[in-house]
Amino acid sequence: MGVGCGVEWRGGALVWAGSLALALAATGAQATKDGKGPVLEIAVIEDAALARPVQTLLAEAFARAGQPVVFRPMPLRRAEQEILAGRLDGDSARVMEFFELHPQLQRVRVPLREVGYFALFKPPCPARLEWHALAARPLAYLRGTHAVEAHLPEPQRRAAASFNELGRYLQEGVAEAAVMPLTPALARALPGQGLCHVAEPVLRRDLFLALHARHALLRPRLERALQALQAEGRTAAIWAQAEAGLRQWAVQRPVPAASNP
Repeated sequence: MGVGCGVEWRGGALVWAGSLALALAATGAQATKDGKGPVLEIAVIEDAALARPVQTLLAEAFARAGQPVVFRPMPLRRAEQEILAGRLDGDSARVMEFFELHPQLQRVRVPLREVGYFALFKPPCPARLEWHALAARPLAYLRGTHAVEAHLPEPQRRAAASFNELGRYLQEGVAEAAVMPLTPALARALPGQGLCHVAEPVLRRDLFLALHARHALLRPRLERALQALQAEGRTAAIWAQAEAGLRQWAVQRPVPAASNP
């Protein structure tokens, strides 16, 4: 008997049929609509404006590597759990501490970008602040940020589920300070949110794409694609375009649930 590979769309979702579908589901990959091969699922952060440049860069790299891909917005901690369980194929932007904790994962060794992690406060901001002094305060950070968790005592952590929640923790006094990766445009947007940042970052880290171990053969192709995008100036152009879109970034308030009459 041949391997079943029926694929169809129902209600806007991809549905697989037959034993090929079961095999793909077991490896965390989806079938393409025409059944020609797997589509890899890569996690990105939930804030669309912040995820967009990473997603754009990776979409172009995967296309050059000849590998179909889709991106799934989700919290950092959930993405970590999903890739370790094999239900995700990759995670879009992780620091070295993440790979040291999970050496079984593949690190695509061309960095997507270097980011600075800055200390945020309600004004006034100190002119300078060392990490050990910052870590002595109740500190908000994005849950699953290993660059912060590796250096911060657990009792002092105030984990936020999103960058919006992190900003609200500061605005509402839930935390005395916060640590957040900032781009120049994000830094300029902070005063409009009633926040400020210390001029020098407390940490600097490169961001890398993480792949599940089953995709080890794909890693060199992605590295070559990312190197080519850097050499052509495309990587820098993507980040520059993203900066323009982040100038109006603001902490979003949750929408109150409608009350029943």
